[in-house]
Amino acid sequence: NARGGGSGVTLYSRAHSADARLVLESSPTTRDVRVSSGTFQRGRALSRHDIAIVASRPADHAQDAFHALEAGAHVLVEKPLTARPDDSSQLLRYAAERGLTLGIGTEFAFLPVFHSVAQELGAELEDIKGIRLEWVDPDHENRLGSIKRDHDEVSFAGDLLPHAVSIFAIFCDLDSMNIDLRMTGSTERERGVVSISDERDRSLRLNYDRAGRVRNRKLYIDMPTRTLAIDFAGDTPTVAADERLKPLERPTAFSSSLRLEFGAFM
Repeated sequence: NARGGGSGVTLYSRAHSADARLVLESSPTTRDVRVSSGTFQRGRALSRHDIAIVASRPADHAQDAFHALEAGAHVLVEKPLTARPDDSSQLLRYAAERGLTLGIGTEFAFLPVFHSVAQELGAELEDIKGIRLEWVDPDHENRLGSIKRDHDEVSFAGDLLPHAVSIFAIFCDLDSMNIDLRMTGSTERERGVVSISDERDRSLRLNYDRAGRVRNRKLYIDMPTRTLAIDFAGDTPTVAADERLKPLERPTAFSSSLRLEFGAFM
């Protein structure tokens, strides 16, 4: 219903309900979204037709997702699933026991450009020597009118690793790899490297920097005779170094990666 003004949608905001209400009311596509200060309360009942999206700070993910599952809704949680592995395991078990879907938000895993390149490579995927993901975020980045906030309970590497692994999995069978995970960096909160390698010396690397000048998102795929570069920093991803590869154009309805993620969850 969100395309028709947002009727039937309720946003719960712990600390920024007034700001959220102003932003939502400014657009005809979201002006009918209800905004409630506080949190979704335990004891409320939802139906299996209801979906809850948890995008609170990571420290609150476990509690918010549990209450939504307890109420009977399917739940999509922004990554990371929780700030503690034990909490994540408990949530997964609880969702399975109740027969509900619990999803983790890694929207870049659904970008058509990655899947079209993987499809074009076909059997050549076995020949990949390494994959490198370059991820740069500007310091104090403005996101939809607000400065993006980081949370102490999750490191920057921990925040990005779900994105990296979900992208790597499009091109490599991670389940078959004997993975050796290493993390290096000058200041883990600002920049560093996460390296994954296997017995065939294939290397999967995440190079991240949270204090860059401009946003940068590039994926480099090293083949025996060439390197493919996928730039997905903007709305229209591009592929360089191989004329044979012509990625599918992004569908108009999925011009937002978050919308694509939600569509895949649906």
